[in-house]
Amino acid sequence: MRLWPRDSFEIKTNKSLDEVLASLHKKVEPARWFRLFRPLKPFEGSVWQKGFKIWKVPEFKDYDTLIIRGTFRPGLSGVTIATKMRFSHYATACICFLWVTGIIPAFLVCFGYTRAKWLEMVLYSLMYLSFLAFPSLGFWYEAKKTKPLLMALFEGWEISK
Repeated sequence: MRLWPRDSFEIKTNKSLDEVLASLHKKVEPARWFRLFRPLKPFEGSVWQKGFKIWKVPEFKDYDTLIIRGTFRPGLSGVTIATKMRFSHYATACICFLWVTGIIPAFLVCFGYTRAKWLEMVLYSLMYLSFLAFPSLGFWYEAKKTKPLLMALFEGWEISK
């Protein structure tokens, strides 16, 4: 597991491009800004002839959902789908970055002025590490659940790059 929440992989399927697009359209609902009820399909987003941009519908609206982008490369014996997963909101990554960069100076000030208070140093260190780890853990948890869904959706298997 890598620390930065981003993953890319390729899926190979024996389906034709039209079959891949049809299976995507069956499972992807158009994105909406406002929704009263949970959608019936497991993914939201958009699908076009050369690729897609989708995300798994979360149990509740949160900012740890991930965006899945994919491009299709048709071949003689099927289609290869190059996929990339990342944070759904750049705002989440920016807030994490600002929080962590705010903790570092506070950590240095506390450590510089209070050499005898090692407990504060430990608390700031734990705060810093937890804020680095929590978004990453949430992303990888969702990514591990979403990857098998994509494999089943395309009836394919993962290939190494």
